[in-house]
Amino acid sequence: MPIIPQSVQQWYNKVPLITKAIITISAAVIVAPALGIVDSSTFVLNWNAIFKKGQVWRLITTFFSNRLSFGSLMGTYYLYCHSIELETDAFQAKKAEYAYYLFVTSIFQLAAASILGLSVMTNGFSMSIAYLWGRHYQGREVSFMLGLRFKALYLPWVILASDFITSGRLSMASLIGIGASRAYCYLKDEYPRQGGRQLVAVPEFWVRFFNRGFSAGGGSAGSGLPNPLNLRLTGNSQWSGSGFRLGTR
Repeated sequence: MPIIPQSVQQWYNKVPLITKAIITISAAVIVAPALGIVDSSTFVLNWNAIFKKGQVWRLITTFFSNRLSFGSLMGTYYLYCHSIELETDAFQAKKAEYAYYLFVTSIFQLAAASILGLSVMTNGFSMSIAYLWGRHYQGREVSFMLGLRFKALYLPWVILASDFITSGRLSMASLIGIGASRAYCYLKDEYPRQGGRQLVAVPEFWVRFFNRGFSAGGGSAGSGLPNPLNLRLTGNSQWSGSGFRLGTR
């Protein structure tokens, strides 16, 4: 008898590769500490542990570290909704470019986190996806808390303002995520149009790697999955994981 219900297995098998990796890592990093398997501090950004102990996974898990709560679970769900629409629609024929965007913006964020001493970049990663989603679907109307409606282009800024109102402080990780995304889009689209070099072109080896991965069966194009086109964003739980300075958790 399978441990996972067949319907869940079928859904998971159909999730495309990049989004599948995102939700799998997110779920593992959130649930493992809650079950007492590992301590949550194992997943935060700690440069001494990375360089002296070889704990390189922290370079990835810092973008997903969060406490198990209704907010963090909903955050993973909305992360899934935005990512799967980008992967199966906006980047359907150029998944390597989507993955490269996430990679480069994450590098930017890690650099900023090292300078500012942040150890958790969950908000930053969420914002990088929200920024890209809003950029590609900028004319779409989004519904937020208390019936507030606005264009998708402004989603990251509305989330940032909402978090400030509810918590009384700006999330530095969120600001870094927006800044990293803006920098990437400027270098990719605007700077070359102004006569500059293309500084964030997707390397050929990267394209070949992802082409092989998808041709080997990295999930379907999203058939049979919940359609994020019909979702309405109604809360700010997606960004419940803040950026923390080392030693404050």
